Amino acid sequence: MSYLVSTTDNLNIFHKRNLCYSEAYSFLLKQYAEAIDEGKVFSITPWNNDTCGLFYAKKDDKIIGVIVYDTDYNERKNNYILGIIFASIDKDYRNKGIYSKLYNQLEHWGKIEGFPVLGTLIHKNDSNFMACMKSKGFTHIMYKTIKYLDR
Repeated sequence: MSYLVSTTDNLNIFHKRNLCYSEAYSFLLKQYAEAIDEGKVFSITPWNNDTCGLFYAKKDDKIIGVIVYDTDYNERKNNYILGIIFASIDKDYRNKGIYSKLYNQLEHWGKIEGFPVLGTLIHKNDSNFMACMKSKGFTHIMYKTIKYLDR
């Protein structure tokens, strides 16, 4: 079940604690496929319905944005970490504050739920998302490097 968490200027923000049967799921898949084609994400689906949820935006009954999060358990620190695993806004609605409204709801919820950290992994080709997250107060703490081995 999705819950309406905010409504302003004919824009409704909803929260769903898992991905299955979400009205925003097809929007999510289309946006993710586009991001794969643009080289901004890896060609895997990184979500798990048991630990992932989403906030999504609707305007005039059209899904226009989504943030997918994961609640990962950190055994070493014995707590859960809240992580953004994908976010996208419909091209016709970008640069209108939609992402900020979704992000603010996620951060607010994370604080209420007691998550000590909110983080994300950003693909090296997604400079727009990197700039966006820096504007939200995120700091760059590591580089992940890989080497493809001959098979």
